[in-house]
Amino acid sequence: MIKLFNTEKYGRIIYEENIWTGRKKIFVNNHLCVKQSKNEYLYSKDDKHIYITISGNPITGQKMHIDRQEFVLFPSPKWYEVLIAVLTFVIALAWGNSPLLVRIFPIVGGAIGGGVSGVMTFFSIYFMKMVKKPLYKILIGFGFFVGLMLLLFLLGMIFISALIGA
Repeated sequence: MIKLFNTEKYGRIIYEENIWTGRKKIFVNNHLCVKQSKNEYLYSKDDKHIYITISGNPITGQKMHIDRQEFVLFPSPKWYEVLIAVLTFVIALAWGNSPLLVRIFPIVGGAIGGGVSGVMTFFSIYFMKMVKKPLYKILIGFGFFVGLMLLLFLLGMIFISALIGA
C-alpha cells in the first residue's frame, strides 16, 4: 500500500507499507528516511532534521505526524463499519453456542468459532475501509458474514464426521 502527500514545506512524501510483513518506508523528496524506532523516522538533508512519527494502526485509524502537521494514512472506521463487523462476530458466536440453532445449521462455536470469527471481523473492517461507497461496504460485510458461516459450517461438518467415524 502506497500513500502520496504533496506538501509546500517538505515537498513530496511517500509512505509505503507492506500489508503482509508490516514493513514501512517513508520517502521525503525521493530520499529514504532512516528508521529510529518502531514508529519514528528521521529525514536528514543539509543540516535539516525532520522527525516523522506514525501513530495508530490501519484498523483503528493511522496518522503520520511531521512537525505538528498531521496526515491521515488510514481514516478511523465509521460506526456502521464497526457495527457490521461486530454483528458478524456476535451472530456467528451466538449461533455456534446455541444447541438448537446448531441442530438446524451446524457450525463450530466455542473457542475455535470465536477465533475464526475474530479473524474474519478484522479482515472485514480492513477491506471495508478500502472502498468509499457505503453500499459496497455493506456488501463486503455481508460477503464476509456468508463466507464466515460457510467456513464454520465446513469446520462443523469435519468435526461431526470425525465424531461419527470414531
